[in-house]
Amino acid sequence: MKVVVSDTSCISNLLVVGHIHLLQQTYHQVIIPPAVFFELRALEKFDIDLNPLLDAEWIEVRAADEKMIRAIESFNLDEGETEAIALAREIKADILIIDEAKGREVARKFGLQTTGLLGILIKAKKDGIIFSVKPILDNLIAEANFRISKELYEQVLNMINE
Repeated sequence: MKVVVSDTSCISNLLVVGHIHLLQQTYHQVIIPPAVFFELRALEKFDIDLNPLLDAEWIEVRAADEKMIRAIESFNLDEGETEAIALAREIKADILIIDEAKGREVARKFGLQTTGLLGILIKAKKDGIIFSVKPILDNLIAEANFRISKELYEQVLNMINE
């Protein structure tokens, strides 16, 4: 089983559209640092149902070493991204789930393999977990304000024959 660490954005977007189960079905276990957990808890202010997250035995909250965190802080990322990258480095994660371009760039500098929400949707379809990406992607755009260029949107759908 792969060791997977996640930043906030993918989890929060999937929570908003009611598809958080895709993370569990795709990766079975996901580890998040405390800053990501606190960022996710902040979603309660927006009336987002956090029960699927709070009741999830497949999500583990684990802190990264302070030295590792300090090594990432100089890149001026948000706290969740910083801790997620530090934790992924420390535990030698197979995959770091992170959507933000700057965070992905920093993660790759440290030799981490990354994926984002689009990568998860593509993998879920290829693994037969979902039948179609398009309705979920459309829902993410409409309900979670997920930003994606028209070109990338079409590229993703073409890649998976939708």
